[in-house]
Amino acid sequence: MKPSKPARRHHFVPQAYLTRWTVDGTMHVWDKEKRAGFSTSPRHVAFRKDFHAEQGAAPDRFERAFTERFERPQMISLSALLAEIQAGAALSAKRRADLDRVLITQLLRLPRMRQRLEQLFSALGYRVNPALEARRYHLDVLDGRSSLQDLYLDVIRPMGVTLLLAPDSAAFWTSDAPVLQGLAHPVHGGMRMSWMTDLTDPAALLLMPLSPRVAAHYGPAGSVPATPDGRSTLSVEGVRRVNDLTFVNAERQVFSVTPLHPAEPLLTAEASFRAQDRAAREQAPKVTSEQRRQAFRWSKTFTRQ
Repeated sequence: MKPSKPARRHHFVPQAYLTRWTVDGTMHVWDKEKRAGFSTSPRHVAFRKDFHAEQGAAPDRFERAFTERFERPQMISLSALLAEIQAGAALSAKRRADLDRVLITQLLRLPRMRQRLEQLFSALGYRVNPALEARRYHLDVLDGRSSLQDLYLDVIRPMGVTLLLAPDSAAFWTSDAPVLQGLAHPVHGGMRMSWMTDLTDPAALLLMPLSPRVAAHYGPAGSVPATPDGRSTLSVEGVRRVNDLTFVNAERQVFSVTPLHPAEPLLTAEASFRAQDRAAREQAPKVTSEQRRQAFRWSKTFTRQ
């Protein structure tokens, strides 16, 4: 029997998560670059070849280890949470902690996070390849070898959480960048998005579709009208506004249980946001002298290993 080939498609959005948007194994996709829709399975979207590959190891060593240690347990806890929501249970402290970790892990594992790290390391003046350092540090973050995940969890813990429920006549979309970041805003669907939002800002918001029926909204207490147990059943128009934000925030692809036909105003708004977002991403981060000294100390450690 031939040994199996190493997995080279490394997903940055779990297939188990995307499966919630499938019917008989198939989901509907809108590709923003091609401006076209098609149907496929979660296996064929939201991945990059060798994205989690480590130097000196099998291409899928980290991918498999991460799936077993983090992704699979988180998807099991998310399934349990959604079952409890459907049964009418309130969000318990344990399920809130599980949800926090699902959201932050997903936020940190996106390619745009590694891109930002690479920009930061380049601005810090690292003496070895910034792209290589960004990859290594990004994998450290995902594997829990860095304290960054815990720092993010500490930041969002005081936020209020509202479970947004879709009516029977509407459904939430998701995307290849399912966690939305922004600031509360009276226009812009209630949220001005920027994936570089400072989450310590009192007006900071986070939004993540959990299934076609449920989305999680993080923000200041009372920022979304809700029942005492933290639920808010949206109107069809409310779901549309959330979907518009999901569409604009997507890196490239948007996913739905039904065929997607985005209206021209949404396509125009998305193009405008993408241009602004690209300009913000290309802007070099400002670096303090102390950050630069820390960078060189870290760089020396890196080159010795």
